[in-house]
Amino acid sequence: MTHTRRANLWICMTLVTGLIGLATPVHAADDTTRFYGTWEAHVLVNGQVIDVISLHDANGYKNYVRTPTGDTPSGEGTFSAANGRFKTSAESPNNGGVYYFLNKDTAVCTNLAGQIVTWRRIKTAAGAAVAAAPKPAPADPTVAPPPSSGKR
Repeated sequence: MTHTRRANLWICMTLVTGLIGLATPVHAADDTTRFYGTWEAHVLVNGQVIDVISLHDANGYKNYVRTPTGDTPSGEGTFSAANGRFKTSAESPNNGGVYYFLNKDTAVCTNLAGQIVTWRRIKTAAGAAVAAAPKPAPADPTVAPPPSSGKR
């Protein structure tokens, strides 16, 4: 029996559509526990970079803003993450969004407003410190700068 090109295309499309419908979707496991531990992010707020520390455990999260005089509480609540999406009890736009892990100690999260923050784990859930990337040492104001070698 001879089929026209159009009939062959229709049959193929019908088969593909049927197979897609039978395929089971692949979902990532619940990632909430992967977030357990202490995380740090550098966030731009009103033109100034602030350090945010976030502690995650079975009770949810507790956030702190790191200042020279110590860590200041800045919110706490529920947290869950699964299938590349996170949900919190924070106010919008931070009450949800998407995430992915670059590795076990780095997560990139985008809130509902499209703001992207990279979180780096600084302590495990058990409290063990994780090696952090070295920060440049601040300039010592008591040390004079090197003399200029150029002539005027």
